[in-house]
Amino acid sequence: MMQLIKEECFMKNIAGITFFLSSFLIGELALADSIAIENKDKLNVKVMYGDTVYMKNNDERSYDARNPKEGEEWIRVVFSSSKGSEDLLDLKLRSSYGIDDAGRGCNYSLLMTEKSGWKLVGSDSGECTRSQDNYEPEAPHAHAYTVKNESEIPVYPAFSVEKDNDFSSDSVLGYLKPEESRVYSTTTGYWKNINVKDHVQVGFYNPYTTSYVKCSNELGLIDKESEFVFTKDHQCEKAK
Repeated sequence: MMQLIKEECFMKNIAGITFFLSSFLIGELALADSIAIENKDKLNVKVMYGDTVYMKNNDERSYDARNPKEGEEWIRVVFSSSKGSEDLLDLKLRSSYGIDDAGRGCNYSLLMTEKSGWKLVGSDSGECTRSQDNYEPEAPHAHAYTVKNESEIPVYPAFSVEKDNDFSSDSVLGYLKPEESRVYSTTTGYWKNINVKDHVQVGFYNPYTTSYVKCSNELGLIDKESEFVFTKDHQCEKAK
């Protein structure tokens, strides 16, 4: 009798955990559009869907995600000088509203600097806005590194700095959800905080296996722009 009770409790626990993970995953996939911003010079930034301002700050890192509604077919991202009202960049990005094949939304990441230009990571296909690269590194090892999640699960970008395979996860902006990306350089917030200088090892933290997925076996020199993808089979590939 006691054995049956224990087995029943065990099965209830398993069912509860499965339900929790499934609910969490569904919730993670529910949001449509997103933008992650690396704003190293702490410029004034404003994010609008249509005429509505949803985010306004001068934070070094920021993130916004939402489902656009009627009248919000376009997203505007406006940067202005911290010393005045001059607009340094006014980007117009397509939202997912009215796009039939944008099931995961239009997801963007943006690296913005006052003197070295900017880099937008957008869509590679469909009607969402394409990537644009107008960034020139201001230091020898300030090349842009992009991480993308092409799987069906949320993950954390992860980096090892001082020795091989000693990863820590970037959880500051939350999970990197499916189809989302982020851009890093040695001049931006998170990499500065963990003291990335001229070498780094890239990976991803998978919360479902509670393990790190390595993109390489050791630290690598930051000597050119690079892109790393968490794939559909939960591996890491270096795209370029």
